[in-house]
Amino acid sequence: MDHVIHVYTRISSIQQEGNTSLDQQRDAGQYVADRLGMKTKLWNEGVASSYGDDIEDRPVLAEMMSQVQEGQIKHIFVEYTDRLSRNQKSWSAIRFLLERHEVKLYTASSTEPLDLQDPTDELILAVLSAINIFENKQRKNRMTTGRYRKIEENKWHGGAAPFGYRIEDGLLVQDEYEGKWVNEIFKKYAETKSVQNIRLMLRENNVTTRRGKTIWSAGSVEKLLTN
Repeated sequence: MDHVIHVYTRISSIQQEGNTSLDQQRDAGQYVADRLGMKTKLWNEGVASSYGDDIEDRPVLAEMMSQVQEGQIKHIFVEYTDRLSRNQKSWSAIRFLLERHEVKLYTASSTEPLDLQDPTDELILAVLSAINIFENKQRKNRMTTGRYRKIEENKWHGGAAPFGYRIEDGLLVQDEYEGKWVNEIFKKYAETKSVQNIRLMLRENNVTTRRGKTIWSAGSVEKLLTN
C-alpha cells in the first residue's frame, strides 16, 4: 500500500463527460506516480456535482475514505483539492481523516505531497478551500440567474434537451424520430405498466439512447416517464 498512489477523478456535470477531463486527471496522477516510481489505483467517481457535495453522495469517495480509515491507503492524488470537495463541512471531515491516518496528498504535477500537519501547508489548504467554496457559490448563483433569464425569454434553461426534443435557437423543438418513440413509450406503459416491457420494445427496435446505446437502463426509462 505504501507504493501505490490512489488517483481520485471526478467531473461536476454530464456535459463534461464527453470531454477529456477525466482522462487528464487520471494521466496527471499517473505522471506523478511514474516520477516517484509508484503504481496507481484509479478511483473514478465519474459525474458528481460539486453542489451538495456530501461524502455520502459520492460512493467511490466514501469507499476510498473507508479504506483510509482502515489504513489501506497512504497516498492520494487529486488534480485539484476541489475534486475531493468544495463543501466546507465535507472537506474538513476529509482533511481530518487524512491527517489522522498520515495520508500524503498529491496535487497537480508535483511529486512533493502536501504536509497536512505543516502549518504553512495547512494554511494554503484552508485558503484554497475557502476560494473553492466561494467560486462554487458564485458559479451556482450565475447559473441560477442565467436560467431564470432564459425562462423569462421562453427559452430552454440549459443542459441537454430531454429525449424527444432538440434545441434550436435556444428553444426546445420536438425531434420527429425521438418524439415518435416517446409516444410509443407512453403507450406501452399505459398498456402494461411495465418498465421492462418498454426496455424490451426499445431494444427490439434498435432505438438508441443519447449515448448511442441500444440497451436502456430502467432508470433512464423511469426518468423519461417522469420528465
